[in-house]
Amino acid sequence: MGAVHSERARFVTDLVSVWIENDSDHNPDAVKLAHEGSWSSLGDHLIRVMKNARRFSAAWQTAQELAPNDYPRIDWEGIRSNLVG
Repeated sequence: MGAVHSERARFVTDLVSVWIENDSDHNPDAVKLAHEGSWSSLGDHLIRVMKNARRFSAAWQTAQELAPNDYPRIDWEGIRSNLVG
């Protein structure tokens, strides 16, 4: 992963990364976007998915762990890099 400057940033980045790498419902779209788009478009997409997720789904549970000020802390480029492989 890219530069993560705090323990909280590392925690929330790992949380989102583990979720999207293992979520069979949303991983294919995220991988496609990671290959085609920028890290910011991937981040925008994943934030939308988490904020609009069905209650008790993996995306919803991940979002429940995040405070509003956590989203800018996430290393989206690192997550994109992991998805591209």
